[in-house]
Amino acid sequence: MTEKVPLEAMLRRASRMAEQIFAAQGNVDTFWLVESAGGEQRTLVTPMAPPPGCDPAQFKRELIDKVREYFATYEVVRYARAFEGWIRRDPDRPAVDASTAAGEIVGIDADDGEQHLVATREIIRPEHGRPYLGALSKIEAGEPGGMFAPRPSSDLPDDEGTVFVTNVRGAPFQIVGRRGKTGELFVGGTFDDPGDFDKKISKAHEHGVEVVTGPEAERLIAGVQRRVAKH
Repeated sequence: MTEKVPLEAMLRRASRMAEQIFAAQGNVDTFWLVESAGGEQRTLVTPMAPPPGCDPAQFKRELIDKVREYFATYEVVRYARAFEGWIRRDPDRPAVDASTAAGEIVGIDADDGEQHLVATREIIRPEHGRPYLGALSKIEAGEPGGMFAPRPSSDLPDDEGTVFVTNVRGAPFQIVGRRGKTGELFVGGTFDDPGDFDKKISKAHEHGVEVVTGPEAERLIAGVQRRVAKH
């Protein structure tokens, strides 16, 4: 098994990869450096420009669903991502193009479900010579809400998914919800362990309800805890 490096080191590796890609082609298509539970790293490239005639919002939703499916297939437990963006000229308004932006950047973030780190590299376009990426900015903690942030079951169509319940001893609460078609667990609600919890879990299993245990359940409960603490 490959020894896991700190999440910050993963972000820095994605930064170096972005620099090499930008030097070779003059731009950076959005890419994900992902790591599986076994420590294997892969790279997934997901250009964000929708094809002609495609609704941008729908394209983005479908793209993120495919990324989530990829995460489930390869049991991704953390990632670093690089993407091009704009520096906002007005902090109260989004920058959508050169007319509303103060400059161009490559944004880099990394997430493992517990930490979310963010940094940027400015795209420098000298009057003479080839454009290049500036130095990596300070790496800072970002707001939780990456690919591993728990999503409510209301995000699923009513007829999609199978019911699950978590079973994690010592947890402050358990979760009931639905597992979507990509394998992602969607949160329906939480409940405290009743006194006859073992019997209820056994009965749920008999009725075809999936009982989720181990790291997957622990990760989901921890994610909900962080969201509750934030609010």
